[in-house]
Amino acid sequence: VIAITHFSTSHTLFRKLLNRAGTRYASIPLFEPYLLRENGPIDIDYLQLEDRCRKLYNKINGAKKIKITAPNGTDLELEVEGRQFHIDDGNLTKKGSFGNLPAGEIYIAPLEGRSNGTLVIEDGSEIHVEDGAVVEIFGESKLSRIFSEHSDWLKIAELGIGMNDRANRTDNVLEAEKILSTVHIAFGDNSGFGGTQRIPYHVDHVVFNPTLIADSIYL
Repeated sequence: VIAITHFSTSHTLFRKLLNRAGTRYASIPLFEPYLLRENGPIDIDYLQLEDRCRKLYNKINGAKKIKITAPNGTDLELEVEGRQFHIDDGNLTKKGSFGNLPAGEIYIAPLEGRSNGTLVIEDGSEIHVEDGAVVEIFGESKLSRIFSEHSDWLKIAELGIGMNDRANRTDNVLEAEKILSTVHIAFGDNSGFGGTQRIPYHVDHVVFNPTLIADSIYL
């Protein structure tokens, strides 16, 4: 199945049931034709991507805490002890396999209620997080409306690390979150990849030029 949708089906029961039946599943929300450009984020060496993802996975999986800082003012600490990182390397050859296209990230569901700090998102708004939940937003952000209407949706759901060396466009989050050496933080649902939050919302926000520290190891 190649799922070209507006909203992502990546972490839905629908996708999980198809995988359980042995179906291979590629999720491509917000697809744009330019994603298929020559030397673009889908036209890559998938063996190199797999190797790059595996090397970082081996360094970071098993960490207890991950701290993220960035020049834009982001300073966020996530507790992940006991949670498993997942690899999205584009290898969809096996029965029941699943991934995004473009591929290229490793990601995890941080422990619920255990994230604290400040996340500065793409529009410059400062998102203050306490005990895993957004408590305050500074700046004119689309998140402000969600916060006013559904504040219980805005809980830290995911940490992802971009691994695709040919991803470079920032105007489509599907590609932007895969850019090598970026991180993205999502709010909302994480029940499909190891978390316990079941929320009808999942939106990623990309942070550029981050510094990551897993326990005491700089990545």
